[in-house]
Amino acid sequence: MVFRMSGFSGIYEFMKIKAFFNKRVVLTTMILVGIAGCAPVSYQEVPEGTPPEQYARITLGPENFSFNPLTIPHSLAIVCVNGQTFKGLTGEASSISDAIVSPGLSHVRIRLQRGVRRMPIASSVLWVDAQPGHTYVAKFKLGRRSFRIWLEDEVTGERVGGLLGSEPRPSEEGRRCI
Repeated sequence: MVFRMSGFSGIYEFMKIKAFFNKRVVLTTMILVGIAGCAPVSYQEVPEGTPPEQYARITLGPENFSFNPLTIPHSLAIVCVNGQTFKGLTGEASSISDAIVSPGLSHVRIRLQRGVRRMPIASSVLWVDAQPGHTYVAKFKLGRRSFRIWLEDEVTGERVGGLLGSEPRPSEEGRRCI
């Protein structure tokens, strides 16, 4: 079989074949990116079905994203909770946006990311003495050459916990995010 590229019909046939293969490449790429990006969205260390008044929640909240048209957007991500670091299917570091933890001392590593590609630029390990039924929201503030990350009680708006090393009592072995 000889494929001739003469005239309008030859170009049309060539473009149809090219479009068919482009669709397959785009679809395959979308599937692979979707699979590689699969990661847990939430972390739960209490049994399924536990009533909300018996656990605490650490979340990023709606103000997790800062956008100013004159600057690059920044956001937060939870990358470790009580010694549990998150990884995607490809083994690369991943993150979550919500963690359900047992009452008591909990450690969480929160990463500050930059841009729509979420390039990590800094992280902080924080602790919170989690109270049952409470939700703690991670917040951040950018300065000219600095940043601050902290946890607030969702209801009262008070800052809770602190930086790693300032805990009121020693934590259990293996529950620190280092």
